[in-house]
Amino acid sequence: MSFLKHLHPGWKISLQDKTKVNAAILDAVDQELKVTESDMIASKFDLSLESATGQWLDEYGDVFGVVRQDNENDTSYRARIIQYILLDRGTIPAIKKAILAFLGDPNTYVNVYEPFNNIFFLNKSKLNSKDCLLGEYYTNAVIDIFFADTFPVAVIDIVKKFKPAGVSVFLTRQPKAYNPTAQVFTVKQGTDPVAEAMKMQANRDSTYLSISESAIIGYKRIHKIMLARPLKDTENVNNPPFPVVMYGNKPYVLVPRDNAVAEGAKWLYINVAVEDTDFQDKSYSKTGVYFNLVPKGSKKDTLLPSEVTSAGTSLVSETRTSQGRKMGLKMDEQFMIQFTV
Repeated sequence: MSFLKHLHPGWKISLQDKTKVNAAILDAVDQELKVTESDMIASKFDLSLESATGQWLDEYGDVFGVVRQDNENDTSYRARIIQYILLDRGTIPAIKKAILAFLGDPNTYVNVYEPFNNIFFLNKSKLNSKDCLLGEYYTNAVIDIFFADTFPVAVIDIVKKFKPAGVSVFLTRQPKAYNPTAQVFTVKQGTDPVAEAMKMQANRDSTYLSISESAIIGYKRIHKIMLARPLKDTENVNNPPFPVVMYGNKPYVLVPRDNAVAEGAKWLYINVAVEDTDFQDKSYSKTGVYFNLVPKGSKKDTLLPSEVTSAGTSLVSETRTSQGRKMGLKMDEQFMIQFTV
């Protein structure tokens, strides 16, 4: 729309001759106003998330903390920004949904656990249950996020954006509990599998987990070595005869030593947590179980290679994808070993 049409008719006649100074100046102003009007109309499309493109869409991504992926087109990028904006916040489902969206794999295993659900109460809990005494971890306002696959440590930044204020966050890599491809290790030893499993369990005082990359980084003492067997088809996982653990996405019952022979407990379940403060910031891809380890000094929960006289005998070992580590990340290492003849 030209502003010239609002001028007095007498002025309009004098503007027909553009060689006159007055006409030239007013015409130049009119042209600039037309360009400005056109730019203003066009900018309305860029100012709307639904129609913004290119650099303007990147600006929206910067505002909401959603970075454009390599070679990602505007349509896909816009959809991710809108999805991020519409995500709920402050709830367990919202945190899980945000993590899955960040990882880009809706099928990967992610579980958000609230330890307060397993606080020990005298009038409710059982001594042989999973409930624990109130402490730094088993308390209110704490969540522990379990991952089966490797994940970028930057996921903690996503969690901080979606968790409620004041909630402490722990990250745990648990590669085998709900991984259907987790290997059950087979050890041929002796003539009585149950007796061999019981003998190894009794040897827990000198049994260590080794972690390594190109060379051994250190050893972590294993305290949890339990006799086990698979849950029978006739048994109810919600009302099992003994405590249940998951391994390879299958339930196993942890059998007391006195019941080992009767239950045929020829499996050995080993579980050890490599805390974020153990061998700090050291990534590793290889693990192994050693028994009869001999330290140079007193036995400690963590030992460096220089503190070990003899690593003892290797029982099992494996190699997997290396996981980056940082403060707040715990590695929950599990082994299920079946003894055979």
